[in-house]
Amino acid sequence: MDRGSTTAFQTEIVKSANRPFHLVKLILDEGEHYLSDCDIPVTFDGNEYLPTGSFLSFSDIVESNETTIEQIAISLSGIDQTFNNLFLTVNYIDREVQIYKAFLNSSNALVSDPLLIFSGRLNNPTIKEDADQGTSTLSFTASSLFVDFDKISTRFTNNESQQSYFAGDTGFRFSSVMVKEINWGQDPGATKAGGGSSSVSTQGAITSPINNTAPSQKSIFKEIRPTNPSFTLQSGSVVIHINYANRSTQNFSVGQQIKINGFESKTFDDGEYILASQINHSEGAGTHAIVSLDSDGFGFTIAVPDTVSSVKSGKFGGSEITIENELVVPVLIETTSGSNSITVNADNFAKVGEFVSFLLETSSVGGISSTVLSKNQKITARTSDTLTVAVTEKKIILANPLKTTSGSTSLVIDFSDHNIGVNDSITISGATAVGGVPASDINKSHTVASITENTITIAVSTTATSTARGGGLSVKVDEFNIRTNPIETTSSSATVKVHYAAHGLANSDTITLEGLNDVGGIDRSYLNKSHTVVDASNADYFTITLSATATSSAFGGGADGVIEKPIKATSTVNYGSSGSRINLPTEVQ
Repeated sequence: MDRGSTTAFQTEIVKSANRPFHLVKLILDEGEHYLSDCDIPVTFDGNEYLPTGSFLSFSDIVESNETTIEQIAISLSGIDQTFNNLFLTVNYIDREVQIYKAFLNSSNALVSDPLLIFSGRLNNPTIKEDADQGTSTLSFTASSLFVDFDKISTRFTNNESQQSYFAGDTGFRFSSVMVKEINWGQDPGATKAGGGSSSVSTQGAITSPINNTAPSQKSIFKEIRPTNPSFTLQSGSVVIHINYANRSTQNFSVGQQIKINGFESKTFDDGEYILASQINHSEGAGTHAIVSLDSDGFGFTIAVPDTVSSVKSGKFGGSEITIENELVVPVLIETTSGSNSITVNADNFAKVGEFVSFLLETSSVGGISSTVLSKNQKITARTSDTLTVAVTEKKIILANPLKTTSGSTSLVIDFSDHNIGVNDSITISGATAVGGVPASDINKSHTVASITENTITIAVSTTATSTARGGGLSVKVDEFNIRTNPIETTSSSATVKVHYAAHGLANSDTITLEGLNDVGGIDRSYLNKSHTVVDASNADYFTITLSATATSSAFGGGADGVIEKPIKATSTVNYGSSGSRINLPTEVQ
């Protein structure tokens, strides 16, 4: 098996002399970083991989047919001090790392496409500095994507979690004071036979945690690529339309005779079939004439198979189809502009409600970031060869922290759980104008006039011309970032505002809230659940309707609120590549 490597790559790797090197891609929250053990900068996939200095190494990469967590150790030396500082200031735990094998030719040019040899998640780094030698070494480990199996489920056996799913159910009310350890379900060490002679552990590290079928029918996660291109067979002068990702209209022309090979025979549900010998040039079918071209595939005519008498469509033919010796790469993801629902083309045994993730050779698909697609996304519908997936992302709810009242010089700062007192001197920075009060009147030192648990009130020189909330998300008080209360209630109303700057939502969108506290007489269980957006006309807040009524008008909810919101495509595209992969549940053998 070629592991997705190109012909040029395979040619280079068997040479008696060559120039191999490695590319390391680190995907952190603040951006991506590109490193190389090559002696010169190398550009790949539009990104420049920079030499790391005197040394870059990693331990042996081990492959296994077991669903085990493989780890490698990566060491960097002679790197810029700013890179050390990066790991001291940003979140790095569970962030993605990719390692590619590559070659340079005699002209210092990159040979074909590098081969992805490892993809995993970062663990704790260590930094060793030698002042006498003037050296600095950064070392960290990375675990394969199977490490996701060890993640704790988002459901907890406490009252707060239970209320978010089943409001009013008090079954876990006293769980926090229990002293006896309770094992829910089957003994974690037990095993059951699954699918033949192999044994499948019933722990969540092996089986899908959301699949409630019998152990022998449970699913495990497997990294695969899409297998079958899309075909449409029409009876009459049978036209076969092939949809695949890597075809270029410049490669073919109408009327051109083409050779097809690698097609696998297919039997349809109605008993009709099409044989490989009717398609493949190597099996005597000859060439086929292209009758039309379009943006996502091409059609060509063959002799009418006696075995096909009706229209057929679907994804079949196998993963080794070549057209004029070019491997057909199926379309993996199809996006629709304005929708967070994507179609994934892959043979599967997944179930609705399970999750998939993607490792893609592109920065985005249809405007949806590949970073978002690399996180778990829920399956909402499926067939045997397609999945419908709802793309979402969880974000901390960040609201504008400053509030003005028309005709008043009082400026309220929404600052959750602050420790500032009356008459304290504070310095505000990073604020934009709000309610007619200019930024220059806000970003300076002030004396605190009054406080509540979650607000600070100061007096500004300018009288506000409107009642407004704003200031932006860069406001600081004494160099501390402000965390705000995002929920606004109105007394005797079931409608609440969720303040979330630049939320990007639309009416009727479905969102899920987590981590919020009680506010305005509304219990948190009514907030921490899924909701339909009622009004998203304001860019900095949206409204939802609860099944409970507020007893007071208030701001609250705490600073730890999280929103899961849809991430919508900005264009309709079909995407696929030979190196793209999907992690999805597959049948246990």
